[in-house]
Amino acid sequence: MQSSISNNFLSTGIPGEFSRSYNQMSRGAILNSAVEANNIVGRVVLTVDGNDFEVGVAADGNFAGVLISPKTAIRQTLEAQAFVSNDIQVEVAESGYLFVSLTAAAKNGDFVYFSDTDGSLATAAPATTAPAGHSRLPGGLVKGLNVSGAGTGEIYFDMTGSVAKTA
Repeated sequence: MQSSISNNFLSTGIPGEFSRSYNQMSRGAILNSAVEANNIVGRVVLTVDGNDFEVGVAADGNFAGVLISPKTAIRQTLEAQAFVSNDIQVEVAESGYLFVSLTAAAKNGDFVYFSDTDGSLATAAPATTAPAGHSRLPGGLVKGLNVSGAGTGEIYFDMTGSVAKTA
């Protein structure tokens, strides 16, 4: 019989993976970003103008979703890889509950924003101003647990959701 607790921390998930099975949608695409080092799972990708099948971080088109499925990305070598290579097929989430990397502390109900230059995710309370250089993740809200600092958190978003910058 266990007499004490040795681990007070629960793991929260892997960025880029769905956290719940409810309302998840994704599609395949070819990844093509101007800066390949920004191809990090859990970041926002946009469509590439002139190509119906390509998406990229900070591309020139419309919101396409969030880069997901870190375990399926093709690696060129067996070495550790900090980003996903261009010109390979990837999965892009269009809605659902996701584990992601957040740049700072966040509370349940905070709005989620993405950087227009590198696709990283930031948050802000609904009644505050959006972070500079960021756009609202459609329907994006922090869900699950509060996050005390930069790190893994859970969000919900839906491509058909609101992009209003405040409540």
